[in-house]
Amino acid sequence: MNSKRSSNGKADIPEPNPAAAGLKKEMMPKHIAMIVDGNRRWSVQQGYSEMHGYNAGRKTLMPLLRLCSNLQIKVASFFVFSTENWSRPTKEVDFLMKVVEDLLRIDGDELNRYALKRVQLKK
Repeated sequence: MNSKRSSNGKADIPEPNPAAAGLKKEMMPKHIAMIVDGNRRWSVQQGYSEMHGYNAGRKTLMPLLRLCSNLQIKVASFFVFSTENWSRPTKEVDFLMKVVEDLLRIDGDELNRYALKRVQLKK
C-alpha cells in the first residue's frame, strides 16, 4: 500500500476494508513491528534536507497507527532510532530527539486515543 502526502503534509493512508480485502479478523497479527528507516536517504534523493525526511517519517506514524487500530492489530512497535544514529553529527541527533518529542507533544492526544500504553526510549 503506497502512502502519499496530502496538502496538509500528512501521509494519506487509505482506510482499510478488511472484509473487502478478504482479511479475517482471527487471522490478523496481534503485534507488528516496523523499522523506520530510509527517511534521511529519501529526503536527500528528493533534494530536501535530512531534517525534512525525519519530519516526513514522523507524520507517517499516526496514519500507520490508525491503520493498525482499524485492522484491530493490538500492538505496534516502531524502531525509530538505531545505534548508528548516535554517530551522526550532534545537530542531527538533537533534531532526531526533537522529532520524537514533537511526536509525543503534537500527536499525544491521538496516541492516547489509540490506547498507546507506553513509549520506551532506550539508549
